[in-house]
Amino acid sequence: MKNLLKFITFSILLVIFTGCNGQVKLTKSEIEREYFTQQNMWASKKSKYSTSQDKDALISKYSVFSVNYLEDKFIPINTSVEIVKVEHNTIFFKLDNEIYAYIRTRQSRGQNLTKLFYRTFSTLGKDLSKYNKIAKKNIQNAVLKQGMTKNEVILSRGYPPEYRTQSLENSTWYYWDKRKNKITLNFNEKKLISINKN
Repeated sequence: MKNLLKFITFSILLVIFTGCNGQVKLTKSEIEREYFTQQNMWASKKSKYSTSQDKDALISKYSVFSVNYLEDKFIPINTSVEIVKVEHNTIFFKLDNEIYAYIRTRQSRGQNLTKLFYRTFSTLGKDLSKYNKIAKKNIQNAVLKQGMTKNEVILSRGYPPEYRTQSLENSTWYYWDKRKNKITLNFNEKKLISINKN
């Protein structure tokens, strides 16, 4: 009886883990297509090894974490990339002949890898022509300014980490410019009204 309960418990946990991971399954033609980044991102100079034990094993030169710290290398919105491989919690992509790893971290536990993939990469670039000149410049330069809409903030800075901002409907969002430096954004019904760094 105890062994049966252990088996059932293990099976439930396995299903939960697999569902949370949300492995992205792409065909060969999908991997070979050109994709565009859907918001600004930053990459750290940290290598990531793929889990493959075959000739397709990869080592990235840079890592982009889903929490999106402001780190070593800036990757602008609408940057053209090639998806190379997807495995477990990692999306390997190529930019300027260098291998990068986009890594789903524990701070994004509310989003599986499939959701993160499709909100981060698309075969279509983001249309910035609908924004006025100032808003477009702020987005392209990854600048946060009072008066920005939530959508403009996302394009400029990426999505706020889910473990502190559970819903985009919240009036307060949290980011980190470095691993220990928090940025608090406060919105009214339409616009960003304050930016606090601590």
